[in-house]
Amino acid sequence: MKYAPLLLLVLAACPGDDGGEGNAQTLWLAPDKMETQVKLVEDRPPPF
Repeated sequence: MKYAPLLLLVLAACPGDDGGEGNAQTLWLAPDKMETQVKLVEDRPPPF
């Protein structure tokens, strides 16, 4: 149990596996084939 803080520190310092790309700055809600279903997209969807 005395190694738990060290383990948390090591895991927090590990880099992500995002392949070198960062996350998108803005995510938009876009319709997903139906009016009642949406999905997150990186590009701004066209207006309705």
